[in-house]
Amino acid sequence: MKYSKGFSTFAALVIVAGVLAVGGIAYFVGKSSVPINEVADNSNYTPQVINNNPSQQQTPPPTSNLQQQQTPPPTPACATSIAVLSPNGGEVYSNTSALKVTWQSCKIPANATVAVELLYGTDGIMTAFVPNTGSYTFQLSPTTLMNPPVPPSQPVTYGKHFKVQVGTSPGTSPNYHDSSDNLFTIQ
Repeated sequence: MKYSKGFSTFAALVIVAGVLAVGGIAYFVGKSSVPINEVADNSNYTPQVINNNPSQQQTPPPTSNLQQQQTPPPTPACATSIAVLSPNGGEVYSNTSALKVTWQSCKIPANATVAVELLYGTDGIMTAFVPNTGSYTFQLSPTTLMNPPVPPSQPVTYGKHFKVQVGTSPGTSPNYHDSSDNLFTIQ
């Protein structure tokens, strides 16, 4: 009997410790598992729609609101650039005609200044600094072609020797430009 009192106290302590350990483990396991009403992987989950007022939710908004709610499609991504559209090679102009230069730019603001050049070979003979509107017209004349504002390295002669170039203003960094793919003719 002398040792039975200590044994029963020890047994009681072991039982209490066991119950606490099992309860603690059950508590932490219960905390880390996903509750029954939640979905762990919601990639295929569609929430339940509850319609408390079907007559108001099923009525489409007025037509004018539909037009205001629609968003335009996203603009396709493009790199910052300028591309000459015309003249792009093979065209024929007279020495008294209007030479309309057109280009397309991407990510260059419309109010940015661009240089539009009429090239004779690789020499710029006429240059205009204009807003990036996508077009500029040179008025050709025999005088300006034979005596251009910027003298070329060789005398200007009519024929298939010309290109145009459009680019961001000189000194702009980075500089974007493009020129006609092929030569065109002024006769």
